[in-house]
Amino acid sequence: MKMTFGRFGLIAVLGAALYVGGASAQLPPGNGVVINQTPVAGGSSGQCLFINNGKISSQACASGGTPGGTSGQIQYNNAGAFGGFTASGDATINTGTGGLTLATVNTNTGTWGGATQCAAVTVNGKGLITAAAQSACTPAVANLTGLGTGVATALGTAVGSAGGPVTNGGVLGTPSSGNASNLTALNASQLTSGTVPNGRIPTAAFQNTVTNPTGTTSTSGVMMGAGSVCAISPGYSGRVKFEIIGSTSNTTAGATNSVVARYGTGTAPANGAAPAGTALGNFIAVNNAAGFGSSFTSNAIASGLAIGTPVWFDIELVVSAGTGTVVSVSCNAMEF
Repeated sequence: MKMTFGRFGLIAVLGAALYVGGASAQLPPGNGVVINQTPVAGGSSGQCLFINNGKISSQACASGGTPGGTSGQIQYNNAGAFGGFTASGDATINTGTGGLTLATVNTNTGTWGGATQCAAVTVNGKGLITAAAQSACTPAVANLTGLGTGVATALGTAVGSAGGPVTNGGVLGTPSSGNASNLTALNASQLTSGTVPNGRIPTAAFQNTVTNPTGTTSTSGVMMGAGSVCAISPGYSGRVKFEIIGSTSNTTAGATNSVVARYGTGTAPANGAAPAGTALGNFIAVNNAAGFGSSFTSNAIASGLAIGTPVWFDIELVVSAGTGTVVSVSCNAMEF
């Protein structure tokens, strides 16, 4: 069977093979339907051409409908009911191009957060960010993880306890090791064991000579005035050995000169002043022929002296008769 008809806008074939070429079509015998959207002979707009056993007839289409809505609306088919709607809400649709545009819900746009800034955002129930801001990150120490035992507690304490890390200037506690080369204000009284090389101890030492003082006839004793040039300031222990060496003589044969070293703080006594301070040991008695001198050494140890306070030391001279003198006097002291 052969038939010739015009072009079709839309062709559907059921139960038959259809070949379309140029302005004619050849359809073998069979059952089928051709939907015609453009009027042709034997049909009109909105009608369908039915083919049954090689015969064509024009009938109204049994299904389908006319789309609803107005210009610019989105058309829909809801169970055979056609209509249209305009997009609104959180997005709009361009009906000419099909482009979807999300509504603006946050005008504060930009990049939030960084190495030192923490971002804070507000999210609505639809998952949209409606507000964004940032501020300096200030994490609570208690919320930090991965720290060693006691570190979080120590970080929150300006001055730590023994065994814990602290801020600069705090108490060191009891570290198991470390370099103490930069430590200051060390108190030697806190040393409880071990030894320290002598060269590292701030010891005090003193040595000087004394101009020959004026003699005396006092049988009750007077100071020779050496304390003005013989003095020492203890540096760490307050324990000092004092020593005065010299020669003594008397104008009267058989008279006895007695000498003893004395120490004290404050203003040193002048030559001829009454005995002052504390005696260092016992008197040394010297008895010679008139005008002859004998050497003497008076030394002793004093302890409990105040650190950093100057201590003078001098000679007290007592005679039994005549005029007694001391000459060639030297003094020395050493803290240990």
